[in-house]
Amino acid sequence: MKITSKKVIGTPPYGELIAADVVGFDSPYYYFEQSKEIVGVVVVSKGRVLLNKQFRIPVQKDVFDLPAGLVEKGESLEEAAKRELEEETGFVADRLIKLGSFMYHPARSTARCHLFFCDSIQKGKRNLDKTEQIKAVWFDFPSCINKFLEEGGHDFTMISGLVMVERYLQEEKRK
Repeated sequence: MKITSKKVIGTPPYGELIAADVVGFDSPYYYFEQSKEIVGVVVVSKGRVLLNKQFRIPVQKDVFDLPAGLVEKGESLEEAAKRELEEETGFVADRLIKLGSFMYHPARSTARCHLFFCDSIQKGKRNLDKTEQIKAVWFDFPSCINKFLEEGGHDFTMISGLVMVERYLQEEKRK
């Protein structure tokens, strides 16, 4: 499935919307070329996990997801993760452990997401963007994983992050 040509059809602040001609396709294939990396943080403290509840326009409902966002120019992945955590939740990470990276919806985007784990936080200062309406919510961990899987309709990155942290903590116990 080779791309023979690409046309930029939109330019949001963090990438380009692309219409690509692909060998064997009768119509263009649309995807997003993301110019910024994504970071997310899974905070687990005292048997609970900190998640964001926010309204998502495409699905027109509240969704639980991780504190997350885009890496700004000149920031390291860790700096961006710490900034996003404080901006969205009002908590500052004492330390971050990188869990891994993965493609973020590779059928429709070139973005990569980098997940971090944090088990020690302090109170900081929340600073939401004017377009963000976020409520920080604590859930019992890891029991909330089954709850979210059974309910469906939640952010895949959040579910992946919770499972990755559960696995990480199990491996740490074995050491």
